Amino acid sequence: MHIQRHHHVLPLALLPIFLLLLAPQWGKASMAPTLAHYNALADRSEQEMMLLESKFENTQRALHLVQKGEEQTMYPSVVSQHRNENIESPTERYSMANVRKEVLEQRIEALQDRFQKEMGNPNAIHIDLSDQKATLIQNGSIIAKYPVSSGAWETPTPKGKFQVYRKQELRISNLDVPYRMPYYMAFTPTESHGLHALPYLGNIATNSDYWHEALDHIGRPVSHGCVRFLPEDAEAVFEWAEVGTPVIIGT
Repeated sequence: MHIQRHHHVLPLALLPIFLLLLAPQWGKASMAPTLAHYNALADRSEQEMMLLESKFENTQRALHLVQKGEEQTMYPSVVSQHRNENIESPTERYSMANVRKEVLEQRIEALQDRFQKEMGNPNAIHIDLSDQKATLIQNGSIIAKYPVSSGAWETPTPKGKFQVYRKQELRISNLDVPYRMPYYMAFTPTESHGLHALPYLGNIATNSDYWHEALDHIGRPVSHGCVRFLPEDAEAVFEWAEVGTPVIIGT
């Protein structure tokens, strides 16, 4: 009697064992794209969070500058808190970064609202007489700084809260000497004081000895009470500012 041998029985019997050994490796491989995806999302959210914190710090400095005359941050770092957190997985890291982004966005909006209420305008120009610096603030955030030359001790620049009352591309002084002052922005109601480019005599600024003298004085209080800017800076501020833009001058 011939006995038929079933050679395929043994491989079939071993198949479940093979699948059990393979399952953990397959599980890791199937999870890899998901983990990589969440790591990439978390990286992007954390980068966005850092940009928001930079903006939040900027809005803090701007508000404190117009309120107290100096730049200062008032709130602890959200990014540092996030980095010091014991986060166990990419998904949790991604989720926490998104939560903190929302917190920062809400804080930025709140400070912008406070700036608007404080100044009656989202923009402002701050002049620091001690540092001889002008700071431009737009939508509650600092966007630029420029060196200036304010009034000498015998002809001081007035301090306080003013605004741009009038803009003139060129103003000629009504004093005995007809100084020419490009990009003039009057910040007093009488228009006696303004922000403007370096003054000069004659028709061409660079041909005027007075213009070169004023250029050497930038960063020092030597004017007749106005606030002088370098020519390219004065043009940039003139183009940016509008009639009604607040001007805060202090030490």
